[in-house]
Amino acid sequence: LTPPDQPADARRRHLDAASELTLAGDPRAARASLEKLVACMPPGPERADALSQLGWLHADDFAAATAVPEQALAEAGDDPARTADIHFSLYEIWVHRGDEVRAQAAARQAVADAERSGDPALLATSSRRPALRTCCPARTWTRASSGARLSWSDR
Repeated sequence: LTPPDQPADARRRHLDAASELTLAGDPRAARASLEKLVACMPPGPERADALSQLGWLHADDFAAATAVPEQALAEAGDDPARTADIHFSLYEIWVHRGDEVRAQAAARQAVADAERSGDPALLATSSRRPALRTCCPARTWTRASSGARLSWSDR
């Protein structure tokens, strides 16, 4: 058990447990758990992570599937890695809803945030996302001469 004087650790463990429930094939339990967690969290980046995960569990309700990640984005703060993940979620939702314009906008913002994060792993993952094939087909990822980061280049 998590000591009562460590609420952030308890929330992180709760979030991890919800993820495991999803992976174990029980999305209803994961959704209920996340809804309970979100209800008791203050707005902010940590809650944005829970909202982002919860958004994936609203596949049966496109309105909620869009509203929940948009709320996550509003609470994410200025963490480009976090906002990149949320924008990629929104890209997927807009694709499924058939709104190509919004999907493309979300994909472009996700890539911009991933690049701004400076995280090579996130950039590499981003370059493999389907969004890149549709929003930016003429661009490719290149490694800067320093080898420290990946960046976009137009060809």
